[in-house]
Amino acid sequence: PKSGDSDAASSLKRVTGLTLIDGKFVYVRGLGERYSNTLLNGVAIPSPDPSRRVVPLDLFPVGVLENMVIQKSYSPDRTGEFGGGSIMLQMKSFPEKSFFKASVSQTFYNDSGDNFMSYQGGKKDWLGIDDGTRRLPNGLAGGNIVSGEALQSFNNVNNVSETKRNPIPSLSAVYGNGYKQGRFRLSHLSSIIYGYNQKTQREESFGYKLVNGLPVQETNNLKKKSIADIKLGGLLGLGASYNKKHKLQMNYLVARKTTDTTALGEGFNFDFNTNIKETQLQWTERDLRSFIVNGEHKFRGFNKPEISWHLSYSKARLYEPDERNSKYVLDETTGEYNFLSFAEAIGYTREFADLSENVRDVALSYTQPVNFWGGRKAEVKVGLNKVDRGRNSEVLRYALSFRGENLKPYQHLLSKTVEEIIDSCLKPDCLQYEDNSLPTDSYQANQNVISYFVNSKWPVLAVLDLSMGVRIEESNQDVSTFANLSATDEIRQSRLKTIDHLPIFYWTWRMSDKMQLRWAYSETVSRPDFKELSDSLWRDDDRDINVVGNPNLKAAVITNMDLRWEWYFSRMENISFGIFSKDFIHPIEEISVGASDPVLTFANAEKAKNVGYEIEFRKNLGFLHSSLGPLSWSGNFSQIDSKIFLDNLDSNVNLTTRKRALQGQSPYVINTMLDYNWEKKKTNLSMVYNIFGKRITEVSTDGIPDVYEQPRHQVDFVASHELNEKAQVKLKISNLLSEDAVYKIGDQVRRSKTRDQAVGLSLSMSL
Repeated sequence: PKSGDSDAASSLKRVTGLTLIDGKFVYVRGLGERYSNTLLNGVAIPSPDPSRRVVPLDLFPVGVLENMVIQKSYSPDRTGEFGGGSIMLQMKSFPEKSFFKASVSQTFYNDSGDNFMSYQGGKKDWLGIDDGTRRLPNGLAGGNIVSGEALQSFNNVNNVSETKRNPIPSLSAVYGNGYKQGRFRLSHLSSIIYGYNQKTQREESFGYKLVNGLPVQETNNLKKKSIADIKLGGLLGLGASYNKKHKLQMNYLVARKTTDTTALGEGFNFDFNTNIKETQLQWTERDLRSFIVNGEHKFRGFNKPEISWHLSYSKARLYEPDERNSKYVLDETTGEYNFLSFAEAIGYTREFADLSENVRDVALSYTQPVNFWGGRKAEVKVGLNKVDRGRNSEVLRYALSFRGENLKPYQHLLSKTVEEIIDSCLKPDCLQYEDNSLPTDSYQANQNVISYFVNSKWPVLAVLDLSMGVRIEESNQDVSTFANLSATDEIRQSRLKTIDHLPIFYWTWRMSDKMQLRWAYSETVSRPDFKELSDSLWRDDDRDINVVGNPNLKAAVITNMDLRWEWYFSRMENISFGIFSKDFIHPIEEISVGASDPVLTFANAEKAKNVGYEIEFRKNLGFLHSSLGPLSWSGNFSQIDSKIFLDNLDSNVNLTTRKRALQGQSPYVINTMLDYNWEKKKTNLSMVYNIFGKRITEVSTDGIPDVYEQPRHQVDFVASHELNEKAQVKLKISNLLSEDAVYKIGDQVRRSKTRDQAVGLSLSMSL
């Protein structure tokens, strides 16, 4: 892409009305991620991130994708869980002849010259694979107490060191070939991708309490994070066709992203009335594997009907072994930091998390062309789809504590490191790891959705097409966990069963060969995710906040209307204008409870309404002066007015603001690009700009103001040059303005995160 993007998420942020969040999640028309979905080769795939409803799109390098299609108007042959839009990723098609492409790239971050923090890991860390260094010791399970020499069964490396960065180039290669024998065609495609990046960023967060109705700072924390991102992935595809009428494709995709984080934090804590330091060592593996089979068949006779089908099995895993957290408190008499202590416990915890989700997706559709009046062909399409999801999540938490009635005999050890404390306390009655897992930390969930649909297209006039259809979806969700803080083994089950009839109606009027007007009406649904229905408490590390679900959530129902005018006045020039509205019944919102140490939960509002318009254009600027012929300007602008109605909200939720926009909704989104295509020199230069309006990230309660993510200006520069017919070099400078991500509570900062400039260089070759 001209914008120099390396993965699916980065490429999509230039599309009309789209916003990229945290470099991996896409918001459509300013709506939150719950209102978009991702399909890979037309099939549902699971997310390896439990804190998010959607698949992180930075898992998919552009090198394994053929194209990406954004569908903002609903059609009944797609899943009914649709709000802002569907993101359809298509893996590379199969070649007719042999080809090979390879690239090497390197990214450098301008993060103020900070050294890179790290700790001793395993031998396969550079691949993003834990070799067992961090795994839970054999024989341990929930409820066990570890003491004595068994303490050494844990990996007790906790020292943080600072080093210079160790840049490792990112590599990718794609090979394909095709064969023909009479009417038969066979082809194969394989791809492998590896990427490694290091960066250091700073995050600042503040906790507040209400004093005379105003938020007053209670805690603050400045955290420095060194992050190593390792991507490893591959694609293997096989294809066969007969007479170009029968096609079979098989794809196996592996997409992995590992994040190795070393963090040091320091701040004032009003509970202890002194400074607190903390250290965090966190290893997170996100893994997605998909096996997909697609078939297409075209037949003679009966107006040439078509059958298409797919079978798929996908599995996602989030693996976080041995997250280590240490907390230290300032001893003002000595000026040194000692381990935080409370009763016999000290400020050192370890956490082991493992989540896996699998999805089975089976679909079949039949398309029948029909003779219509005026010699025109109509089309009727029917189909069915069955999707089964299963998830298993387990979290184990261990806290280090001294054994005994009080801490006094061990006070002298608090100034030592964890390794030194353990070496000094190998007697069984001295020190222990105690299982502090909550009853709700582990849960199981499943969902099955059975769908039937019919869709039809009728060319009632030579210039007017009408389409209508309906999709019926029956969904059953079941989440099982233990009752929160229960002294028994009582299992709490959350069940949500819905049967939705989702109609669509739209028409297209071709006003001329280059101009058309489209109108669409549809009804869709947004169901809560497994985590949102579960009592389980989990940590959203991206936002540094605890989150707990609500078993009483309902599914949201959405009525969508769109009207869009499009004018394509040349092959590369166009303009379009659209207006749209969305009416929500029982929209789901994230609610922040508490101020100094808030917890996010979820609740249904009564209803909400979004109304907006969007403009998109692309124009060559040569009409201004002949010297500007190579220069083109493209852009898009979306503005959305959002209102939420809260009259019948859960009475247990005392929201601070009752007149506001829907949580997560931006009032505007702007993307624009200047592109200079210097054909004579085989060089292309692009300047890209993006901004979104401030949006509510946390709806607050009990008088605490809502938290708003503030607008920020994103400017990127890309230059590419063809060295010859088979080689290209590219330079990309991201985030030229280096604006931080800032979240405010009223007029005060709730948290902020540095977003440093990045410079990327790449060389690609083809054979």
